[in-house]
Amino acid sequence: MTWSTALAARARSFLGGHCSPTTIHASAVPHGAEAAIQVRILSDAITAPGSVPAGRVVIEVSTDRPVSGVGLARLTSGATTEDLRAGLVGVTAADPGSVRAGAERLQGIDLLGGVLVRNGAQATFDQHLEEGHYELFDYTDITTASRPTRGALTVGPPCARSRTNPPDITLTSIDADVGPRFVVDGKLRASEPVRVINKLAAQPSEAVFFPAFSDTSESRLAGWFGQFHGSAPPPKPPIDLTAGIGSMPLSSRLDSTVMAPGRPGRYVIASMLNDFAEGRRMAGKGQYLVVEVLPSHSR
Repeated sequence: MTWSTALAARARSFLGGHCSPTTIHASAVPHGAEAAIQVRILSDAITAPGSVPAGRVVIEVSTDRPVSGVGLARLTSGATTEDLRAGLVGVTAADPGSVRAGAERLQGIDLLGGVLVRNGAQATFDQHLEEGHYELFDYTDITTASRPTRGALTVGPPCARSRTNPPDITLTSIDADVGPRFVVDGKLRASEPVRVINKLAAQPSEAVFFPAFSDTSESRLAGWFGQFHGSAPPPKPPIDLTAGIGSMPLSSRLDSTVMAPGRPGRYVIASMLNDFAEGRRMAGKGQYLVVEVLPSHSR
């Protein structure tokens, strides 16, 4: 099972590139969203509105597939969709040379986050979008399919819209003295928004919540992640790899807001990405964190 295959709401729609006449409430969408769009992953296509005004946008996603890792990217400096695909193929490879070559292909491409969503559910993430052209894709097939599904999104001039306050809870990727780490500020609560921030200097980061098994200990986690060197995870994982939920890769210095898992409990937040310079798993270098997700305030 490769990293890409392991990836497995209420926002109002925004269509046609005109300013929405409807107020978007903080309870309906995360982090300061100025507009909202709906994206659906079909078996062979991605549907999305053709355009949206610039600004903070919430993206509500659903999928007809068993699981999708919906991603958003902006291609700059002459980068192409083939650079995006080939770059992601490279950085998810098992050998460090391919990882570094893939990272080179991703130069000029901003990875703007995304979210894991399963069939029958909805999930949201948000992002501040400047004017320009963007790519929507599914991490579960972009590195494996000969013709991966994709969608295009055009961001036009901004227009005035209502705003909401950013969430109080933050989950930040940092370069600590001992290596890459996650830091949580505030109490994580089920189905409530979390602002995910990547402060790593030159490395994308993801933040996926995996349910921890009852017998999972810190030493077992360290040992298991330390063995995760190739494409396939080691045997006997201490976390439920089939039930991850959270943020897809964000480029350095960017942020996005996603919802915490819907069920309270003990989780391990991890980045399964490879280090672009060394080719090692970021989780193997210590970028994981055991957290407790508390019941929602609304319960």
